[in-house]
Amino acid sequence: NQIHGSVYELHRDAALDAANFFENLHGVPKAPFVWNEFGGTIGGPISIPHVYDGRNRTFFFAGYDGSRLRLGTTLNGVAPTSTQIATATALVQGQGITPNQLGLNILGLYSNLGLSGPFAIDNRGLQTPNSGVLKIDHSISTSDSLSARYLHGNGEDEFPGGGPGPGGGSQLSPWFGVTPTVADNFAISEVHIFNPALINTLRLGWNRFSQFQKGRDSNVNPSTIGFNTGVTPISYGIPEVDTYGFANLGLQYGAGGRVATSYQIADEVNWTHSAHAWKFGFNFLHNYSNYTLAGGRGIFSFTGSQLGDQLNQSGAMASLVDLIAGLPTPGNGLTQITRVGSPRANISQNIISGFAIDTFKVNPRLTLIAGIRYDFFTTVNDCLLYTSDAADDLTR
Repeated sequence: NQIHGSVYELHRDAALDAANFFENLHGVPKAPFVWNEFGGTIGGPISIPHVYDGRNRTFFFAGYDGSRLRLGTTLNGVAPTSTQIATATALVQGQGITPNQLGLNILGLYSNLGLSGPFAIDNRGLQTPNSGVLKIDHSISTSDSLSARYLHGNGEDEFPGGGPGPGGGSQLSPWFGVTPTVADNFAISEVHIFNPALINTLRLGWNRFSQFQKGRDSNVNPSTIGFNTGVTPISYGIPEVDTYGFANLGLQYGAGGRVATSYQIADEVNWTHSAHAWKFGFNFLHNYSNYTLAGGRGIFSFTGSQLGDQLNQSGAMASLVDLIAGLPTPGNGLTQITRVGSPRANISQNIISGFAIDTFKVNPRLTLIAGIRYDFFTTVNDCLLYTSDAADDLTR
């Protein structure tokens, strides 16, 4: 019947961390690392002077937890040098070809980041989760009690969205993946004691989860540097450009995410009779998910196979010649833009369950447990008829 609480703060940083191999090799400072976790709790009886005295009857608990992570990841790669660009440009012009302006603009993305030749840079990722809880317990009578809880969480992750190698996307800072997330949960339960041997618990619940993935440059129209990919704003951002032998630029996948909502009702009966302890229950769960599906930004690969190889160039220089000439390598997975038939999908499903369990104490040294459970999953339904399978498409 007293108010109690706590506060806390945890801190960790890179002061005692060792530099990694590539940081030592290129003489760059250690990648940053700072992590803080902080929060507090408070709980006790709900008591409002002259209005309500909840001591011994109504109690609350509230808590908050937050975390801030700044994490550096060392990226080791190679960017074209001014000498390589000048040499490749001269080779292209020697064939009577005017250097492609888009290719030159793409090369400008490296110089805008201050990259030339071998490099090791510290990319700084972020995590900013927050979560809070509020719980109230109330004793209605000696036979009934009520409990309610609400949870809320949100945060955003920003980390490299790509991976090494062709088709992996860029790991450079402008193309980090950004993932904002929001989660909410509400639950309420009522416990009724018929007698010491018979207890019923009724639970209601609601849950919502929202998450959307995109690149840091999702507000950049690719046409600003000369790309005419025809994508809509939901797929904005620089498409992936893989010039073999050099660090990748851009991302090939568009934005997307989902909002998932569920409703649940469950009831459980506990009955003790003689040497038997019975449990009976049922559960009804309704799931509904709203998906946003986006087509890809596109991928453009320059492997040197179009012109560079013909000029007896090899490796990175051949790829650079193709880029400046504006000659991407054709082929599935090399140069393409993926479309989707519909940017939305709304999926729902019901799950109905029931169970019974008997715990039978044969004697003080032997207990038998037997039970049965049945789950019925309804057909997955597209509420707005946005999705279909291949067979449906062929018969329409």
